[in-house]
Amino acid sequence: SSGINAEWPLRPGEKTGADYSEVVEVLNNESGSGLRAYCFLRVTTGDEMSVRSKFALITWIGPDVPPLKKAKVSTEKGLVKKVVENFSCEIQASDIEDVTLDKIVNEAKRCGGANYGVGK
Repeated sequence: SSGINAEWPLRPGEKTGADYSEVVEVLNNESGSGLRAYCFLRVTTGDEMSVRSKFALITWIGPDVPPLKKAKVSTEKGLVKKVVENFSCEIQASDIEDVTLDKIVNEAKRCGGANYGVGK
């Protein structure tokens, strides 16, 4: 398992509880380039002394989204944040490289507070 679970929907009426790889597949295909999407992901982080779940809110603005629709993101994101209130980090992305598993996990760790491990 990747240690990441996604809660979407990317578009109204779509399923929730998708695997991270499914989210990336949608964002990386042709329709993802013109998509505005909000993904809520659970990331399991920690060290040998403390394992915990952190949540990331990812705002996806595809590279082909027209300017007026890009402008609507700030309003939409405010509404999303009223529903999804508890998250450790927020990532805004328009390139699939911005939402790689490593980048998301590293950002969640960075925002997640202290690591108490012995450094192994």
